[in-house]
Amino acid sequence: MDTSKKDVPGNDPGGMAYVHSKRAIAHYVHDLATELAPLGIRANVIHPTNTNTAMLQSEPMYRSFRPDLEHPTRADAEPVFGVQQAMKIRYVEPEDISNAVLWLASDEARYVTGMQLRVDAGGYLKWYDYHN
Repeated sequence: MDTSKKDVPGNDPGGMAYVHSKRAIAHYVHDLATELAPLGIRANVIHPTNTNTAMLQSEPMYRSFRPDLEHPTRADAEPVFGVQQAMKIRYVEPEDISNAVLWLASDEARYVTGMQLRVDAGGYLKWYDYHN
């Protein structure tokens, strides 16, 4: 039996918590938008993929992407970041998320509510079957 770090059950409780919190936010925004729409109030959520921030560019994240190495560096981890996305990129830039926020806050999106806006370079497409 392989007992490497990545195969030990419970080794990444933070990852499971992250997945569940994303699902909770998605459901919450749907329900919130349903309740607030009659009042003319909009509720939307942006689901980003890996974003080039200090959180992604940190040793704990490097270890998450490269559990096979004891002390992975940015150079070790960055080539693996692309596994998350369907498009051939490692991450999006913070400006990509900010631009989505600006659009949702603009008059051009005044009738957009309940939106699950994925700025994820196709990550959702890669990992989830919309038929389910």
